[in-house]
Amino acid sequence: MCFYYSVNTKKPDDIAKSGLISSDKLTNIPKKLVVNGFEHPYMPVVSNNCIGQAEYFQWGFIPSSIVGKENADRFTKRYNTLNAKTETVIRNKTFGLAINSNRCLVLASGFYEWQHVGKQKIPHYISLSNESLFAFAGIWDSWSDEHGLRHSTYSILTTQANELMSRIHNTKKRMPVILPFNQLGVWLSPQINGHDAIRFLSDLPNPDLKAHTIRPFLTAHNPEVEDEVLKPYDYGILPKPPNEEGKQLTFGF
Repeated sequence: MCFYYSVNTKKPDDIAKSGLISSDKLTNIPKKLVVNGFEHPYMPVVSNNCIGQAEYFQWGFIPSSIVGKENADRFTKRYNTLNAKTETVIRNKTFGLAINSNRCLVLASGFYEWQHVGKQKIPHYISLSNESLFAFAGIWDSWSDEHGLRHSTYSILTTQANELMSRIHNTKKRMPVILPFNQLGVWLSPQINGHDAIRFLSDLPNPDLKAHTIRPFLTAHNPEVEDEVLKPYDYGILPKPPNEEGKQLTFGF
């Protein structure tokens, strides 16, 4: 699962090397420390229909079969479409068409997940080891309101957790799909269909990730806490990984 992520760093060079969007446009993306999916925010993506631009789509997939704002609101309240499972997306009646032709890069610099330790849920912040801006694999679609205006929405694809994420997200054991920088163009290519896209995702290497525990932030509503959300916070109850001094777990694959 991935319901919270962050756009907070200005290290766009690795994505820019793909040629899909320039460093200047990536650097101009506003910082947002906590992107809360349940607020259905508009966040930057690079879609296969508009390569070279950072478009702002709403997080929470709504299919094109939905017409009218009332129906869109009803759909959002009834279904959680922040994520789409890689293993079932092509068979899913909501996502099945989008995986064939509507794919996007969801720009991020890290994401949040919780580890269950006894009765406690310990929040972690996870990012690439080099802290670069990266892209989740996303799918998108557009629905029409009563005036014929199109509204674009997206979902982040998830997969089985790797070793690091299995330790952190130790209940569901899921994680978002992070695309390698040299494969971003493949994900947006019109030359691959839905079945090819799923095979492509299944062959992706594990990303080089690092993680550290952070203080609780979702219920605080405290600007001071929110400004410090990315800083390491030691709970004193988690076992220290080998050769580490606590707080941070790093696994390269």
